[in-house]
Amino acid sequence: MNGPRKTVEAVILVHEHKVPHLLLLQVTRTLFLLPGGEMDVGEDEIDCLRRYLVQVSSRDFCFD
Repeated sequence: MNGPRKTVEAVILVHEHKVPHLLLLQVTRTLFLLPGGEMDVGEDEIDCLRRYLVQVSSRDFCFD
């Protein structure tokens, strides 16, 4: 692949039990990252985030 790679990261708020929670991915005991990753050719930002979250969690996600 030539040229810059396009990546996407997201700030995701999940409302559970009437309390907002920020979704972060724990990489190590002390390192947390926003969910996201490198986009595939022809993929938009929402599809990239959905694919990445399914890969790391084995759950489907719906974005409103």
